Amino acid sequence: MILGRILPGMAIGVAGTLLASTAVSAQGLDAYDDEPTAAGANVAGMTLDSKELVSLAQSKAGSESDPGPNREAFNGAIGGDEVVDFGAGYEIPLDEFLSFGEAGAIHSESTATDAKNGKAVTGIVGADGGLTLDGKDSEFGTAKVDLLSLVAATGKSDVTKGLIDQADLNFGLGGSWVEAVDGEFQDPDGVGKYGQYRVGDAKLELHSPAIEDAGDGVSDAAGQMEDEVADAVNDALGLGKALPGMTVDTTVTSTIQDDVLDAILREPITTDDGLATIDLGEGSVEVDVARIGGNDDGVIDRPVGINNQDPNTELIDDETYPFIASSIHDAIEKVIDVAVDTAVESLRSANVNVDITALDGTTASWDMDLTGEVSNYSCESAGATGAVSCTTIDGVMKTMETVMGPVYDTLSDPSGLLYDAFTTIKTDMMTVPIRAALDPFLKLIADNLVSLQINHQETTECTTADGSKAVNGVKVSALSIGVADGKARMNFGNAGVRTDTCDESAKDAPKGPVDRHSDDTKSGPFGFLPNMGW
Repeated sequence: MILGRILPGMAIGVAGTLLASTAVSAQGLDAYDDEPTAAGANVAGMTLDSKELVSLAQSKAGSESDPGPNREAFNGAIGGDEVVDFGAGYEIPLDEFLSFGEAGAIHSESTATDAKNGKAVTGIVGADGGLTLDGKDSEFGTAKVDLLSLVAATGKSDVTKGLIDQADLNFGLGGSWVEAVDGEFQDPDGVGKYGQYRVGDAKLELHSPAIEDAGDGVSDAAGQMEDEVADAVNDALGLGKALPGMTVDTTVTSTIQDDVLDAILREPITTDDGLATIDLGEGSVEVDVARIGGNDDGVIDRPVGINNQDPNTELIDDETYPFIASSIHDAIEKVIDVAVDTAVESLRSANVNVDITALDGTTASWDMDLTGEVSNYSCESAGATGAVSCTTIDGVMKTMETVMGPVYDTLSDPSGLLYDAFTTIKTDMMTVPIRAALDPFLKLIADNLVSLQINHQETTECTTADGSKAVNGVKVSALSIGVADGKARMNFGNAGVRTDTCDESAKDAPKGPVDRHSDDTKSGPFGFLPNMGW
């Protein structure tokens, strides 16, 4: 593909061909500069200085030459040779930076009816055949962006080298909707300024050798705890004193270490609030940045809801970073809670075997659990004093429940010995190294080396005959990614309209068929109004 218009200083190179069914050249709204109204929408695209450079599944319309409605479908395909440049030499092969999961039934549609009426939408097909932002996340599809490639492109890899080796933003594709009616840009839901947008989930997944090593730390703690259980049992029994002159061997066997490792390594562990998940077996942690950045839990000074945010809201900044960091810490704490709870449960199956040999040759043995419940008791007397030896041993054996009861209570206290056995390891081998590995990367993002915005908006103004300013162009992107405050951005779920708002000659333009809001309103999960002609 050869771009239709090469812009000076253009910040994107295309070394191959995007599939024709999903890509168009750098001519969205720009293709109709000379027409009163232009509309354009796409599923994903890159802009430089607000100029569209490359797009996937782009539709476009011009009020004079091609009013539409024009629709394009998205199939999730990316070619293999494209290179995107975020400016200042931040070049990344597109297929290393971006990948799509299961492609949803997402389309873009653009209409430019006349000089003051136009509409653009990226969404899914509704029951009436029009495009809508309503529906399940899965219907839109998913995508993944490699954030570590952005860090590498900016020359900051030294900050993350050896600490993290994967940093992905996994998100559900969304959409947006922009409409101008008689030159006025609409805000149908009353939030987020112009138009509407739809963002699916957005989760930050980080992989680090430090997280993998943390599993070894918990294993060490579990083994240490087994040793402490054995020591505690032997100290409590004191059978050497209760049976003077006899040789006593006690063996404590348990599956505590194996049970704990199964519990923490076999599957991911999620915090109680669901904001973070850690997978020690895979060495990864995942944080729900959509819930945090969207203030779904109402804990920061933002509107509540991922789809109710103000324009150009950063998902990760100095306001949300502390909550992301604390969620990772909560995930580590949850690992310890799971380990301790598993260890306490495993204590029930621990076994203490006692073997006794008296000086006269009498031998006795029994098994018992940590509550002192005895099984398999036997005493074989020997010599003239064997009966007396068995009587003595029998008396001691019958005290086991009294002796072991307090020991079991102590061991099974989640805040006692077991917790102490884990928390030292947790601090030294989990919290400190994991935070040391992840914090530098998160700080880079929070300091806006990489910008992750929802409800990204760009507007243009014109001057009316009386000298006042009026908005004559609006572009909305559900999710937008930029680098180092650069002018280039990769945007997802895009829609834009430009009208002849300030042109006096357009005042008497015939009204087009774009429907106004009906009094017969119906609100969906995102407050949509029907009868918008979608």
